[in-house]
Amino acid sequence: MTAPVGSQPPGRLDFAVSTEPVMPGSRSLELPVEELFRRARPLPPHEDMVIDDLDDDEGAAFLAVLEG
Repeated sequence: MTAPVGSQPPGRLDFAVSTEPVMPGSRSLELPVEELFRRARPLPPHEDMVIDDLDDDEGAAFLAVLEG
């Protein structure tokens, strides 16, 4: 059994799963792949996403946060 979503430790991504049966004739919230691609936005150019002015300590701290 999964704990309620709000009770997880920070940084943990466990999601509760519904056990409710799907009712016949109910509308799905899932979008078709074509619609997802239509709504997607391209990433900015690599040069715009790079953080140039970090020193080694700041870079290590940034990566530690991403991995943590």
